[in-house]
Amino acid sequence: MPNQLIEIVKAGDVATAQRLFAEGADVNARDETGVTLLMLAAHAGDLPMTKALIAAGAEVNASEEHGWTALSKSVFNAELNRGFAEVTQVLIDAGADMELSGMPHGLGRSGS
Repeated sequence: MPNQLIEIVKAGDVATAQRLFAEGADVNARDETGVTLLMLAAHAGDLPMTKALIAAGAEVNASEEHGWTALSKSVFNAELNRGFAEVTQVLIDAGADMELSGMPHGLGRSGS
């Protein structure tokens, strides 16, 4: 994943991200472990960036090498000891599959 895109997403610079995607930057770019830009935004709880990435065509069900998705990263951020309900809801509304969360038994009810 290009370092420039990573830094733009981490900084929450939605306008620059939108411009770069309009110019052809890969909204589904990944780093060496498979982490996508959407996963970075969701993990940080960045609602505006999450919405911008989805609008630009980010794949909401992409998973990284350990099976974590943007949805699972929005549900709980261990570094911050919290989740981001609004980001989680936006991802679900965009079609994120709760069974592909990378968490045991998905995010749905176990035993279903």
